[in-house]
Amino acid sequence: MRRRHLPAVIRIDTRAPKTWSLGLFTSELAQGDARYYVVVRVDGKVVGYGGLMFVVDEAHVTNLVIAPSMRRQGLGTVLLAHLAGKGPARVHCDDTGGPRGEPRRQDLYRKFGFTIAGLRRNYYLETGGRVDHVALPASFTGSSARINAIEDV
Repeated sequence: MRRRHLPAVIRIDTRAPKTWSLGLFTSELAQGDARYYVVVRVDGKVVGYGGLMFVVDEAHVTNLVIAPSMRRQGLGTVLLAHLAGKGPARVHCDDTGGPRGEPRRQDLYRKFGFTIAGLRRNYYLETGGRVDHVALPASFTGSSARINAIEDV
């Protein structure tokens, strides 16, 4: 992801459950090797994006967003496979809303072997109140064949 992609990313992000400001995206891109962000393009148009934050020997998926009109076409699966392949052996995904949060996103995470490891009640301050945070770690040591199989779908 480059700064030139940010207008399209912001348009997509405004439809996501948790939105980021232009300043936050710019700050993340300036983090260098501590972060990794990519966009998903279809016919030259940005239709999604995702990112990783590297912390010691782990990576945390910071964003995984596909434009609503492009969902249910396997793009999220391809994007998560790409991100998992770029991270170290241990990758964390986070979700909001507790076990009943984002069911489609949690289904995608489960497909990759992520399991709920913890729940932080009232973790995020959102419009309308606080929202739970779900931590979903997975280890990809020895799992590259599975990731490649998912990526080929």
